[in-house]
Amino acid sequence: MYNRMVYNEYNNLLKEGKRVTNVTKYRKLKGMTQADLCRATGISPQLLSMIENGTRNLTIESAKMLAPVLGVKWYELYDK
Repeated sequence: MYNRMVYNEYNNLLKEGKRVTNVTKYRKLKGMTQADLCRATGISPQLLSMIENGTRNLTIESAKMLAPVLGVKWYELYDK
């Protein structure tokens, strides 16, 4: 049920023209806030916000820090 709600929220943001990265999608699927993810990875809140908003590119180094916490492979965090 929760995953379906996140999926619907994700699709609504896309329909509104907002950029949603895979980081955002997987973070929400795990039920984590940005603060939770920052604490778990050591990535600064400012950097995570910029990555999720698309104003900063996701580096491979950051992807490899985020992926294990989010339960995905690092390359799944990139848009295809």
